[in-house]
Amino acid sequence: MTDKFIKKLTETKIKELLIAISIQYPKQFNKSHINSELEYILKHITMMHLDPIKLKESKDKFKKKQKQNKLNPNIISDGDRCKARIWGKIFEINEINDDNILTPINKIPKQYKVTNFDDIDLDEFNSRYVIGTRCKNKKNSDKYCKRHSQHLIHGDFFEKPSAELCFHYIKDNKLLWLIWKSKQNIINIINIINIINNKVRKRQKTKDKRQTKTNKDKQRQTKTN
Repeated sequence: MTDKFIKKLTETKIKELLIAISIQYPKQFNKSHINSELEYILKHITMMHLDPIKLKESKDKFKKKQKQNKLNPNIISDGDRCKARIWGKIFEINEINDDNILTPINKIPKQYKVTNFDDIDLDEFNSRYVIGTRCKNKKNSDKYCKRHSQHLIHGDFFEKPSAELCFHYIKDNKLLWLIWKSKQNIINIINIINIINNKVRKRQKTKDKRQTKTNKDKQRQTKTN
């Protein structure tokens, strides 16, 4: 029963793929080719036989793993966890009963709404905020998981981030949105004014040329008379 189902499913999916190809590339592969191509593919592929016993064992193993994950959501201990910083929100540090409570923010004070990362007071910013979150993967080396051992894009979570990195988190979390929006509005207004001024200059030049021509014609008529 399982083999028949998989065979039928495979045939259906291949046919859907061939139909999609004919729609995308009608000149190279039109609809008349679908059935013949399907027949050829099915004739030349080897269907994999699934052992029902092994299939059941795989399902049971998967269910068991899911159950363990639900019972133990934090399987990786803190000591075995990767220490890399990953992308995320900016969190404000709130000290309550000598404990640091991190609260995600959706706005930031004016002194940090800068256009250049060099203008950030780094010591003050790092004393008030934490950027990003810690990677949840198991470490592969002394500090990091396999991925972050090769590419440590956002730095170490336990080291103070640079002003450039802080600015990156501020900007990409859209906390500078109003500044960039107002700047863009100003740029758009300036562009519109320039376009209007250019049109006015062109019209004035055309008008001046016509007036000059009219004056010359009048002078010629006067001389002739």
